[in-house]
Amino acid sequence: MEPRIISGARPLFPGEGENRALRTARAKLVIADWGPTAEIVIFPADEPVSQGAQFRYRGTIWIVTGHRRDSRIMVAEPVSH
Repeated sequence: MEPRIISGARPLFPGEGENRALRTARAKLVIADWGPTAEIVIFPADEPVSQGAQFRYRGTIWIVTGHRRDSRIMVAEPVSH
């Protein structure tokens, strides 16, 4: 059975984090790590994002590989490099 690809990902723009803090208190943050570059992607609170989850972002399928130590921010890498 192939994992469901999560929808609803969107980038976090500079300066937006502080203004959205109250509204996204339960939103899930994922670092999309391209290697030399990384972006933060926000998922709605109701999306089941956990290790092993896959999502489509910028035309690429990503897989959540883990989370940052001492935080709830998850890390994802492209399925194929």
